[in-house]
Amino acid sequence: MLKTLRAQSAKFLEAMAAEGKTLVRVGDAARITGHDPHQAAVFLGQLARRGVLTRLSRGLYALVPFGKDREFGNPFLVASALAGSDAHFISHLGAMSFHNLLLQPSRKLHVSILRAKPPREIGPMRVEFVVIPKKRLWGFRQDWVTNTDRAPISDIERTIVDACWRPELCGGIVDVARALWISRDRLDAQRLLQSVRRFGKFVVARRVGFLLETLQLDAATIAKPLHDYSSRSRPYNNLDTILPPEGELNARWRLRLNVTAEELVTATRA
Repeated sequence: MLKTLRAQSAKFLEAMAAEGKTLVRVGDAARITGHDPHQAAVFLGQLARRGVLTRLSRGLYALVPFGKDREFGNPFLVASALAGSDAHFISHLGAMSFHNLLLQPSRKLHVSILRAKPPREIGPMRVEFVVIPKKRLWGFRQDWVTNTDRAPISDIERTIVDACWRPELCGGIVDVARALWISRDRLDAQRLLQSVRRFGKFVVARRVGFLLETLQLDAATIAKPLHDYSSRSRPYNNLDTILPPEGELNARWRLRLNVTAEELVTATRA
C-alpha cells in the first residue's frame, strides 16, 4: 500500500509540476488520480501527513518544496488563498514586495480584509491580516502573479497611502520614503491625490505631502492640494509611528519629525 501511495504521489506531483501549480485542490487530485472526491480528499490528507503538502484551508493545500530556502509556491497566491472567499486584497508589505518597492525581500505579507483572521505561518512565510472597513475596499486590481494565475493586489498609489497610514506595518517611515523614491517614475500624481482624499485621513495627506516635498519628487506638484486638505485639522501627528514622539515640529505639515528630513534623503539616495 505504501508503494502504491508513493507511486500515486510521484505521478500526482509530476502532473502538478507540469501544469505549473503550487496550490492543490481536491478537484485537482480527483482529475489527476481518477479518484472520486472523497478518495481524493483522503489522498491529499495522506500527502499532508507525509509532509508533501501543507494544509491552507479545507480542501486547499500548498506543495511543500525541498531545499534549505523553501518557498511555499507563489506567496501572493498563498496569501490570497488564506483569505478564502472573504473580500480582500494584498496590501502593505505584500504589495510593496509585488511592486518591487523593498530593498530586502520580506518574509511577511499583509492582506487587507473586512473581518479579523489570525496570522498564519506557512513555511518561512508569515501572512498577517489587516482589518479595514468596507468603505476602504478599493484601490486594487487582479494582477498576474504567475503565467496562469492572478491575485488582488493594491496599486502603487493605494500602497503608498496604506503605508503612510500605517508606517509600522511597512518597516517605518524610512522604508516608506524609500518605496516612494523607488516608485517615483511609475507614480501617477493625480491618482495619488485622489487616493489620499478618498482614504479620508488628514495624517496620510500630511505624511505624503511632506515626503514628496522632502524627496523633491515630480509628484510634489500635488503638495498644495494635499496641504489645503490636511490643514483642516490642527493637531500635530508623529511622522513615524514606530519611534518615540520626539523631534522638532514642522508647522507647514503639522508633523513631529521623529525622523529628520536629512535622514530620509540620505536613506533614499543610499
